[in-house]
Amino acid sequence: MEKNKIQKNISIIMTIVVIALGLWFIIIYPLIHFNANERKVLEAGKRYFQINSNRLPNEKNLTTVSLRTLLDQKYITDLRTAYNRDTCSGKDSWVKVKKIGGEYKYYVYLKCGVMNSSIDHKGPEIRLKGKETIEVEKNSKFVDPGIESVRDNTDGTMDIKDVHIKNNVDTSKIGSYTITYSAIDSFENKTEVTRKVVVSQSLEETVKKATDNDQIYKGKKVNNYIKFSGQLFRIVGVNADGTVKIVSDENISHVDYQSVDKWLNEYYYSHISDHSKEYLVNHYSFCKDTISKEQVDSKVNCDNEKNKQNVGLLSINEYNKSLKEGESYLYTDTINWTSDQLNSKKAWTVRSVFFGQDSKFLDYDQTYNFNVRPVLILKKGIKILAGDGSITNPYDIGDFKTAKGGTSTTKRYSGEYITYGGITYRIVEPNVDGYTKVISINDIFGESVGYGDGDQYNPNNKENIGYYIENNVSKNIKVGIFTKHDVNVPIYKEKATYTGKKTTKKYNIKFAAPSMYEMYSTYFDSVWYVESTNGDMKYLSSYNGTVYSSMNEIELSAKARFTAYLKKSAVIVSGAGTLENPYKVSY
Repeated sequence: MEKNKIQKNISIIMTIVVIALGLWFIIIYPLIHFNANERKVLEAGKRYFQINSNRLPNEKNLTTVSLRTLLDQKYITDLRTAYNRDTCSGKDSWVKVKKIGGEYKYYVYLKCGVMNSSIDHKGPEIRLKGKETIEVEKNSKFVDPGIESVRDNTDGTMDIKDVHIKNNVDTSKIGSYTITYSAIDSFENKTEVTRKVVVSQSLEETVKKATDNDQIYKGKKVNNYIKFSGQLFRIVGVNADGTVKIVSDENISHVDYQSVDKWLNEYYYSHISDHSKEYLVNHYSFCKDTISKEQVDSKVNCDNEKNKQNVGLLSINEYNKSLKEGESYLYTDTINWTSDQLNSKKAWTVRSVFFGQDSKFLDYDQTYNFNVRPVLILKKGIKILAGDGSITNPYDIGDFKTAKGGTSTTKRYSGEYITYGGITYRIVEPNVDGYTKVISINDIFGESVGYGDGDQYNPNNKENIGYYIENNVSKNIKVGIFTKHDVNVPIYKEKATYTGKKTTKKYNIKFAAPSMYEMYSTYFDSVWYVESTNGDMKYLSSYNGTVYSSMNEIELSAKARFTAYLKKSAVIVSGAGTLENPYKVSY
């Protein structure tokens, strides 16, 4: 019994000893060591000011010398925490001296690892009136809400007049500005807080001021460019409800008129970023008139609106109203579908005013594949946050941001430009199972080639255009960033239309011709497309971007653009994602 009691007492004593040793090594000794270092820094600071007496302050002023200066000038040797784990901070540690009542009083602040002196080293707390981010209208009068209070843990409540304010807000120019508020306490600890002021302008009012009673831009040279979801658009005008209509500045693809609404509202709409979609009006009533040949050149009103949808086309009345002295920014050197039709079998296209014919509109069979420029409707109340509407500095409404270095290409937008190995590409699909699909913006082979042997596109046939593209890309450019991926080659039963009946063949390849129905497939030259038919019909573009077909017995040649998939590891290094400054990518 006695023996058990002795063993128990020994266990208690051993536990106390272990705890005591733990306290000593973990808390007590490091604290003693820190206090010793603190005294060393204080004495070094005093010696510094004795030698540099010209730096001593006047009455109630304060002068500081940093530990870094004391170390550099050999007033003290290198300081470390207990057990030499960390070096004391030369930047954040200091000795301050103040003259009070004719005598100099010294203060020391030391930061070593997790330990620091208890003396005041924090700046005053500045509380602002109002919000930290304020939005104001361009050319309006801006009054800074000011400061609520300033309080310091040593000096107590401070006079807000002692806060220095740097204000560079210019409401005559849209953009983001920063107001800086700074205060210093008696220990010269400084605090700085900021307020962001965004000078914006109403998109609706901007368009109204720039247009006449029709509230539609007119003429050839107008600054109505706007960037949206990574793509460049032109502002058409303001609708009666205050919403704003915009149209793509370029042809996005080719589609038959019968399928164009489906293509616009399913395929194209899915390529707008989710955040950008929040800026759009859904289920808008777009014009769809039936117009006779006698009316087409003078039509300036809409008599019939079709079912509400998210994306549409420009109507003939909008083209006509946009004319000024016979010219308009809406006309291109291509043939494009309008939203209007001649009858149930034929629809109206708009074409370049330079074609040399009297009418600007031609009717075609609705199964033809012509160029498409999507139209979107921006919500009422949207603000312009940057830009002046020019092509080099388009309006920015804040729906997207340029990528930072290290961002995966799968996180970006359809329509942005990238560059790799000196070749520029455009993002078609930013995320296909973790891969990014891109299209070369130009032909890289520098020659026109025939379609070759075979009824359909076939990368396994050495005489076929598919084999030519798959096996010759790597001979012309750097291809390390690309990977093999399944490509479905469509073979249409009769004529190729977006919703037409077809079968597909699957090939696991690196490079393929583009589909004429995918994003950014239009081209102002002859290029081959991947579509074909059971009737030996192949498809290629023309100089005006429209699509033509060729039969086997007709020997035609065209150039070859290609699509490919970036590796999952592909990231952005630098750039802005524009044609002029594409993202540089690596992997």
